[in-house]
Amino acid sequence: MLRLFPEPAPFLPPLKTLLIQGPYHPSAPIHLCLSTPLNSKALVLSPSRQALTQSLVEYNDNWINDYSGIGNITRISSQVDIFYPSTPGHLVALLSSLRAHDASINAPINPKTTLDLAPSLIVLHEPSAYFLSESDSSESQCPDLPYSPAFASFVLFDSQLHRLKFPVVRAPPRSAFEADDDRGEAPRPESAALFAQKYFEWIGTFETFPGPSSSTDTPSRTLRVRLQRNGEEADDQNILWECQEIQERGMPGQKASKTFVWS
Repeated sequence: MLRLFPEPAPFLPPLKTLLIQGPYHPSAPIHLCLSTPLNSKALVLSPSRQALTQSLVEYNDNWINDYSGIGNITRISSQVDIFYPSTPGHLVALLSSLRAHDASINAPINPKTTLDLAPSLIVLHEPSAYFLSESDSSESQCPDLPYSPAFASFVLFDSQLHRLKFPVVRAPPRSAFEADDDRGEAPRPESAALFAQKYFEWIGTFETFPGPSSSTDTPSRTLRVRLQRNGEEADDQNILWECQEIQERGMPGQKASKTFVWS
């Protein structure tokens, strides 16, 4: 089963599609991929190698530092493929060319786009970066979500989805001869999150709060994750997790690392 945090964090519920929004920890997509079963493949699509790498280095997850190169974790990580299509056009081209190897089909093999196994998990990481700049939070077009095969779980991570907006216009008249008094009405910007959520079975929202006061000077904060099954508003259908994210000081000259503490 899949996790967003290292052990002993709780498992995610069985799912086919999941949207993660809000200020999630940068290592969450990595923990998700490393929680897949042995002999399965995870596929990650991210718009920038530099941005992903930098966020992981700056966050400095203690568990990844200690266990990412050990035993079964090494074996699982070897089955995680990460692609970095830099524009929406590159993303579309990549999705149209990816194939799983099938020895029964006599066809040329492109080593760059041919996977040894069909993925059981597909992760789309921060697609709003294609349409938002650091200084621009104005209207942008919403990207098309890639098709997820029936056998694969699809997870979208996007901490900036709330900033992404696209224009919405009134439906055209049913007849070309029908009067339309608002023909000159300008499209109004609407949040892409409201529309994107409709395509997902589960919605996961991260929130952060200052950590509890302590006699020590160890910095910490509270991470809250609310998982809600789409279309179910009752509180008893929600899943709520909370943990403490603690910044541990390293040796002199080393960067402080983050660890998770569950009550």
